[in-house]
Amino acid sequence: MRRWSFPRYVDWVQSRGTRILTGVMIALVGIFFAISPPIPFSSLAAFIAIFSMGIGLLNKDGVYIVFGYVCAFVYFILVVILLKFLSPTQLLESAAKLFSSEH
Repeated sequence: MRRWSFPRYVDWVQSRGTRILTGVMIALVGIFFAISPPIPFSSLAAFIAIFSMGIGLLNKDGVYIVFGYVCAFVYFILVVILLKFLSPTQLLESAAKLFSSEH
């Protein structure tokens, strides 16, 4: 990662507020990951968000952190939309219909 990531916006990245905000964002992505419905490839945005924020913190790269924030917001919107249209009860009913012997 050293080829693409290098210290940019170091003063902003090293500030205490930015590190706390990034930690809170990583925790929120984890919580949203836990409540998201099991749709294939829907967790890819969560992975990219956490990975890029982690790389940004490790290499003091503000561009990666901002990219991680953008991916996190996209993931939040995706999870809210999926939960709106695919509630857990609908998922259980669909699974019950799939595995029931009566069609």
